[in-house]
Amino acid sequence: MMQSWLAEKLSIMMTQVDESGKIPFRIVMGSISKMDPLSKIFNDEYTHKTIIITTGADYQGAADDVVKFFTDKKIRIVFAKSDENEVVIEDAFAQLKAIGVHSILVEGGGMLASSILKKKLADKMTIFVAPKILGDGIGYYDEKLDSMADALNFNNVAVKNIGSQAMFEIDPRS
Repeated sequence: MMQSWLAEKLSIMMTQVDESGKIPFRIVMGSISKMDPLSKIFNDEYTHKTIIITTGADYQGAADDVVKFFTDKKIRIVFAKSDENEVVIEDAFAQLKAIGVHSILVEGGGMLASSILKKKLADKMTIFVAPKILGDGIGYYDEKLDSMADALNFNNVAVKNIGSQAMFEIDPRS
């Protein structure tokens, strides 16, 4: 199941009102069968602003009660192409553009960040570094690099302090 703490965090991050007073779309990508219907993002007053991106095969394989739950909540389900049962992120972004979503904030872990970096899909990357050490896990970029010369390099980097965290704004195209 989708980790509840992540769905809670997504809900908090994605329901912030922008400068014009609009509530942005909240987008959850992955297998419907692995999403926790009890997560706040699927049960708050903004479910009409929630979009699930999944594959047709995953949707067809999902339990009827799960699909009914999401459709009853007016959560839009968008289908993207799959590769080895995974959503093809380029197609997911294309499907969002096709329904009028032209700007998105992607929040996720190292696998998602790495995929977006490799495919050069980001216009801007913001990384928050909190003063906490969690131990073993996936970094921002999952390629094995043999030397510092192989590292990804960025220009146009801005650093800000936000509370006890450091925020790095990076132009990954540079």
